[in-house]
Amino acid sequence: MGRDAGKSLARRVAALVGAAALLGACAAEQRASPAGERATLSPVRTIQGGRLAPRTDALGTPNPAALGGFQPLVFPVAVAMAGADLYIADAGAGRLYRFEPALLALVPVAGISPVPGVRLQGGPDGLLYVLDPGASEIRRLSRLGRPLPALLPRLPASRYVEFAVDPVQGRVYASDGAHGAVDRFEPTGRQAVVVQAGAAPGPVAADGRALYQGDPGCRCILRWQDGGPPAALAEGDLAQPRAVAAGDGVVVALDGADRSLLVLSAAGQERLPAARLGMVAPEGLAIAGGLLYVADGAGQAVHVFRLPPGKRWP
Repeated sequence: MGRDAGKSLARRVAALVGAAALLGACAAEQRASPAGERATLSPVRTIQGGRLAPRTDALGTPNPAALGGFQPLVFPVAVAMAGADLYIADAGAGRLYRFEPALLALVPVAGISPVPGVRLQGGPDGLLYVLDPGASEIRRLSRLGRPLPALLPRLPASRYVEFAVDPVQGRVYASDGAHGAVDRFEPTGRQAVVVQAGAAPGPVAADGRALYQGDPGCRCILRWQDGGPPAALAEGDLAQPRAVAAGDGVVVALDGADRSLLVLSAAGQERLPAARLGMVAPEGLAIAGGLLYVADGAGQAVHVFRLPPGKRWP
């Protein structure tokens, strides 16, 4: 067989293998989502970087004439919306950015050097909340990057690994990996109290109505509401809960086993492989304003999707 013919055959074999893999993935998705109950995410935009804006005015707005060259995202690990501002924690560059969509610019936030494990949340007060996994404290920053008093661990030995800010009440929930509990901070307080004892140290989310936590024990999402016992959502379908986001009647979980997204809504339940959404290895999630934001570390981008419309759920 000639060299060209061999190459042609190899290409055909690769195409057939790829097609088989795609059909297998589609079949798996159909099994996870009954017909008529699709909860498809619609892509809105992909952010791969922006022009660097090292200086801003008194309101935090960059000067278009002073923008630097294009700064690509290196390894974004967390994302959050605080008010109308999108923040991106780039552990690869060791920088926290505020993204300015009108100028396609990245504004570095001083005093924060993100590392893998950092978590971001936006609060209803417009503040950005940052969990420092090393110090186990939750820092708060204004839009201008000015620090406010941090939220301190409940106990000296507490180790906060995940947290969420209630978008309505402003309460902060922190998952304590050292004591297997979920702590709560009131909006005006800095000291936490236990609200859920015996909880696995999984990712948490809040939507103003309930508290959600990814639990590796039940391979599910636990939902607490009105002080009652937790309800198990998607039980057995979430192998390694890595991140959870909730809002606008939708709950989205990132499964660390295969980096797929599990979307729960009034339309049903659907598992979406990262590749199908144009992503490589999602790291962090955020929901705000009917949109889902996903930090794709190895993909060096932040992807924005429109959430499925429909009635509030659950």
